[in-house]
Parts: sequence; C-alpha cells; structure tokens
Amino acid sequence: KIPQPFSDKRKKLVFDTINLYRANVSLGNQSHLICNGSVNIADSRFSPVSWAKSKSSSITVETGNVVIERSKFEKMDVGLKLNEGVNNCLISRTDFFDCMTGLLKSGGHLIVSNGMFKSNDVGAEIQGSMSSDSFENCYFFSHLNMGLYVETNDTINIPLSFNNCGFYKNQVAAQSLNRSMAFACSIFGYNTTGIVLNNANLI
Repeated sequence: KIPQPFSDKRKKLVFDTINLYRANVSLGNQSHLICNGSVNIADSRFSPVSWAKSKSSSITVETGNVVIERSKFEKMDVGLKLNEGVNNCLISRTDFFDCMTGLLKSGGHLIVSNGMFKSNDVGAEIQGSMSSDSFENCYFFSHLNMGLYVETNDTINIPLSFNNCGFYKNQVAAQSLNRSMAFACSIFGYNTTGIVLNNANLI
C-alpha cells in the first residue's frame, strides 16, 4: 500500500516518476496518485481497500510518458486517467474491470494492445483526435453503458483505429462524436446497440 501523503490547499502533490513492478496497490476513499513525468508499471494490480465506501481513482498522469504491461485496474472510479500533457502511452496485456470508466484519455499518442475491458460502466473514453490512437487485439465485454466512447472538438481529426478487436454483450458497443473510427478484422456480437456515430464516419 502507498500511504496518502500530507498536503494542504496551497500545494498540489505530484509524483514525478512511478516505477511499479509486481505491486498490489490499494486505495482508500476518493484517493488517487498524480504523476507528472514518467510511469512504468508491470505485473501490478490497482483496487480499492476492502473498507472503502466510495470508489477511488487509480493513477492520473498529467504530463510525460506511460508504459503499462500485464496489469489490472479494477473497481475504481477511473482506472487510468491520461491528461492532455501526456505525450505517449503504451498499454499492453492489461485489464480494466468493474470501474466507472476503465481508461480515460485526453492526452497524446495512445496504443492499447491485447487489453481486456469488462463490466465497467464505460470501458474506455477517448477525448481529442489529434494523435493516431489505436486498439489492437482488445476486447470489450458486458459494459453497462458503452464499451467505448469517443469525443472531440479538435480541428484535426485523425481516425481512431481498431485492429482485430471484439465487442460483446455491451449496451452500446462504441459511440463517437465528431471523430471517425476505422475497424479492421473486428467482431461485434450480442450488443444491444452496435455503433453510434454523430458527425463522424465509419471506415
């Protein structure tokens, strides 16, 4: 467990580097880690403590680069939040289970591969469209609201790419506002609604 550091209203606590390997991180009520620099995580698990009465957010990255491998984010408010200052994020073989929002991204270049999003309210929310983001070999199962939500007001609109992904048993598989989506070799099965597009193209 990582203890909650002391802070006051005049200061914003930021970890400049997080390196976690084979860690089991438990967070209390409405607590989360803020990182500004570099995040490297492998073989780790993030979840609330057993006595938590409200969901916590796991890690918020404000600027820098992120690499996450073979890890799990579960039962959080937001599993992983990537703010606008994030340059690159590589996520592989990582699971997001039972969160309000599994992955929330508004920063730079994102690649998610071999990931599992299951039983969240929203599996992944992607904001902005100025970077070539992609999901490869990822699966979205049983989301109460939607597997994937995309929204942008950017003038540059690079399509969000999906390669060999699966969407199963979601209320809405994928929804996009103003950003086009490109699917290759992907499967949609047993969703209440498949794809919802608002001012966007399906490629």
